[in-house]
Amino acid sequence: MSHNPTAIGARPLGAAKYVPAVVMGLGGFIATFDVTAVSLVLADIGTQFTVDIAGSVWVMNGYSLALTVMLIVAGGLADRYGHQLSVIAGAALFGIASVACAFAPHFGVLVGGRVLQGIGGAFIVCGGLALVGTHYTEKADRVRAFALIGTIQGSALVLGPGLGGIIAGTLGWEWIFVINVPVCVFIIAGCLVARKQRGARKDNPLDVLGLAVFSALLFLTTWLLLYGPVVGSARLSWPIVAAVLLALFAGFVFVERRVRHPAVDLGLFRVRGFVGLALVPLCLAVSYWSLMVYLPLFLESSLRLGINTISYLMLFFTVPLFAVPYLVTRLATRARQSVFYGSGLAAVAAGCLTIALGAQFRSLGAVIAGMIIAAIGAASVQNQVTGALIATAPPDRAGSVAAIMTILRQGGFAVGSALLSNATGGFPLLFGVCVLVAGVGAVSAFLLIRSDETRSDREVTGGLESG
Repeated sequence: MSHNPTAIGARPLGAAKYVPAVVMGLGGFIATFDVTAVSLVLADIGTQFTVDIAGSVWVMNGYSLALTVMLIVAGGLADRYGHQLSVIAGAALFGIASVACAFAPHFGVLVGGRVLQGIGGAFIVCGGLALVGTHYTEKADRVRAFALIGTIQGSALVLGPGLGGIIAGTLGWEWIFVINVPVCVFIIAGCLVARKQRGARKDNPLDVLGLAVFSALLFLTTWLLLYGPVVGSARLSWPIVAAVLLALFAGFVFVERRVRHPAVDLGLFRVRGFVGLALVPLCLAVSYWSLMVYLPLFLESSLRLGINTISYLMLFFTVPLFAVPYLVTRLATRARQSVFYGSGLAAVAAGCLTIALGAQFRSLGAVIAGMIIAAIGAASVQNQVTGALIATAPPDRAGSVAAIMTILRQGGFAVGSALLSNATGGFPLLFGVCVLVAGVGAVSAFLLIRSDETRSDREVTGGLESG
């Protein structure tokens, strides 16, 4: 008999059963919308506050740094005090910070508000994903829940630029932040009416040292990816930076192996199935999400297309994120995980290969076909892998696992963008790197996950024979 450690009382019926999924979907919506929409109004913000382009970028980077650095802290606190409480606190902070951004009297307050938004977003993401992952204990329910999250969150990517432009053009850029407030109120209300959650581990001591060391490691890594080894007017030597990174990583591993209740359970990385699933968001970040940056550059510089045309063409690469997740729920429920996730990455590799061939032969039709194929593959597994990863861990570790998964995505995108920027053989080679990453990831994920599935099959067979 299955035991649901996250809920009290009978299971709700009908649409009410998916309230937690809607809540998390809305959390993902505002987190994504505040990136896609705000990026469009950086020039307007810079003009109003008399800040140059380099300064106005802090409106984006302050958010990204805070979100990334706080992920592991948010995950640990969510596991300790409850995933619902994490979402409520995160949404409240995000809403208050949005008001501060909208009515900022000077640029420093705006950047401070964005930092607070990033912190709130970390608690929404970690708490929300953990809440949904542990709430739906049946695979079919979990698949549908994460499909719903993918549809809602994907709509922000599709609608964000256009909706943000309309809001900024008619009401002013401040309203991009104001619109977050009613969404945050809805998220909080959804958590309050949902069933009370069990599973918080308040009695376990908080691994403060582990959280601090890992957060410092994340901060330094993110800073290097954004700015390089530069702090103010000083430029640090790479050997020193590498030594500090290595020391932080070694210190984190040392601490985690010696505490009874570590912030990150390193033992999970000895489970092949977990490692195979963890490869999926990492490879997607490098081979698919990084192309969000480089495809427009290719279409503009190589195919000489205008910005309006490029905006429409990019919909082939983003609309599937909104449309596909719910269309593959039956397949995600019935197929073996090894086949499902391996096939998803294989589709991304096939799409990137088609794009690379289109770039080589200057064929717009081939590029569009590749964009659609890659997007379908990514959309199929993007959100489902989150639920699968959380399901492999104990419920009281769900927040930490959600943090790890998000860090893999954030880090993979940053590393992928940096890696592709150094591809010196032109766009065909750049897209070829994406083919390699997605292809190797597909094979590796399939074999690692399959290894665990085979062992489970043998254990079931042995149990039946002994019975």
